[in-house]
Amino acid sequence: MSLITSTLKRTKDTKNENRFIYLLFEGIITEPYFVYPFIKYSSFFEDTTDIVFKKVNKVNNDKGASNIKTLSKIAKEEIVDKLIFNKRRDKVLFIFDLDIYLNNKNKIIDIMDYCLSYYIFGYTNPSIELFLLLTQPNSYKKYIKKNYHKILNNEFYKKDNKRFINHLFYKITKVNSKRNKEKLMLLSLNFNNAIKEERLYLNRYIDKAYNSLTSNIGYIFTKIKENKIDEITYFSYEEENNLEDYSSHLSIKK
Repeated sequence: MSLITSTLKRTKDTKNENRFIYLLFEGIITEPYFVYPFIKYSSFFEDTTDIVFKKVNKVNNDKGASNIKTLSKIAKEEIVDKLIFNKRRDKVLFIFDLDIYLNNKNKIIDIMDYCLSYYIFGYTNPSIELFLLLTQPNSYKKYIKKNYHKILNNEFYKKDNKRFINHLFYKITKVNSKRNKEKLMLLSLNFNNAIKEERLYLNRYIDKAYNSLTSNIGYIFTKIKENKIDEITYFSYEEENNLEDYSSHLSIKK
């Protein structure tokens, strides 16, 4: 077993009809220390009583795994095939960055080949720090809009040898997203603001991510809260044509 799972308790009892959502992240510090406190302590999921979130820790050889192809394979072998997993109800939620694809449209779209029917893909372009920055009031208009292309190009900022979004995020928040666990936990208190800013200003569609600042993290959690998980879409044409099942229009494995 290369994963360790535990429950982020929000209800007293775990019942058979509960839907389990396993959270599997690319990173081992940034995403977990920002997302877990939001789920566990905020009131966002207060009325979502039939959802049980399962915290997943990567261990052993899989601790450094971050590529979505590798993560999806690990999830299939270690969660779907080994644990009590209802393929019709339960989900594995991945949160990962698109920066490694260097704004290549085909490579970005190709990640959906690994999105099984019981997987949910949460992604950011270029990286999770973009969504983290949205926790700051009016962050898009104040910081992101004027630096749009610098963030999207994801080049190193020479003065501190950080990717530009990491440089900007640290400059504004004074939080090192790779190390400051406690400060990341505090940022999660403003998760709602990030959801709002994402909805207003960022692209969430995978087919437009190659040339757009992108995040669908807030969208994903909102759909979970609204009990509309099965309505989650990734492509712009799904919304335009009101398509219900994207997997029937793509070569996505079941």
